[in-house]
Amino acid sequence: MKVVDRDTGDDPLNGEIGKILATAAYEMDEYFERPEKTVETFADGWIDEVGFLYHPASDEPN
Repeated sequence: MKVVDRDTGDDPLNGEIGKILATAAYEMDEYFERPEKTVETFADGWIDEVGFLYHPASDEPN
């Protein structure tokens, strides 16, 4: 997994909101008979799927 800038794909600045990309040895290669969805979802071997993941900072007070 890695976090990138939502607009540029570069490393985000510390404390900025980013987009999480994932990759794994066991991930799928493509969508079955849906090449347009495959191109839309995979970016340079990273899965870039629309969705939300919220992670609170562990060093902030509760």
